[in-house]
Amino acid sequence: MEDHPFGGQNINASSLGWAMSAVSSRAFRLYGKKFVTGAYSDVPKMLPLIDMCNHSFDPNARIVQEQGEEQPEMLVKVVAEKEIGANDPLLLNYGCLSNDLFLLDYGFVIPSNRYDTIELKYDGALLDAASLAAGVSSSNFSSPAPWQQEILSQLNLYGDTPDLKVTLGGPDLVEGRLLAALRVLLESESESVQKHDLSTLKSISAEAPCGIATEVAAFHTIIALCVIASEHFPTKIMEDESMLKKGVPDTTKLAITFRIQKKSLIVDVTRDLSRRIKSLLSKETVSAKG
Repeated sequence: MEDHPFGGQNINASSLGWAMSAVSSRAFRLYGKKFVTGAYSDVPKMLPLIDMCNHSFDPNARIVQEQGEEQPEMLVKVVAEKEIGANDPLLLNYGCLSNDLFLLDYGFVIPSNRYDTIELKYDGALLDAASLAAGVSSSNFSSPAPWQQEILSQLNLYGDTPDLKVTLGGPDLVEGRLLAALRVLLESESESVQKHDLSTLKSISAEAPCGIATEVAAFHTIIALCVIASEHFPTKIMEDESMLKKGVPDTTKLAITFRIQKKSLIVDVTRDLSRRIKSLLSKETVSAKG
């Protein structure tokens, strides 16, 4: 009995899952070991009492870690960022996280979370389907030219061990690697692309670096990717909202809310890109008249 890891208690996968969820929802990511580069590793730690503070992107307090020669042991405390009323809750920013991480780590979802994203797999067949749906013709998605392969390798989207997870949404709207890849693959002239550095190709703020036609085609392809992503959901937003109005258990409510936020994110990305396309086309029209 002394050698039993759980003191003789009957523990199953469900019990372990509950324990992991309980710990994860109460843990904070704090600074751990300092690397040679000056960066710190993230270490999840349990902070009794502090874990009673709720999350807000506009917090009134923050966590401070102190450690040094005079304080060899790590000291963690909550410091007010602004004046806090007698009955006001203490609010901390748990981090600029997507709803996936908020749900998995803390058990809640942030409505209209500006840091939320959806994940897609960068895949030639998927891009072929999206371009076909968007009416954009390109044979380079599945078979990029050598010069395109070189740039895709720099973006870590091509080669022996590529990172094929790309995202839509968040502060950048479209992950820079995906946008750069589309700009590269939809442009037939290598000179038009290679005169720009990677940071420019990855930036949505860059004013159509490869030309308006290529930019519009890239945005149309991304919109088509959004449509494909939305079709993987079994319900529409209105159906989800109707289910919530009828009343469902809390766990089901959380799952439906998470689903609504993901679909709303797809809608927002589509609308934003549609506005950008309209702006680009109007500029092209004015330029042609001039």
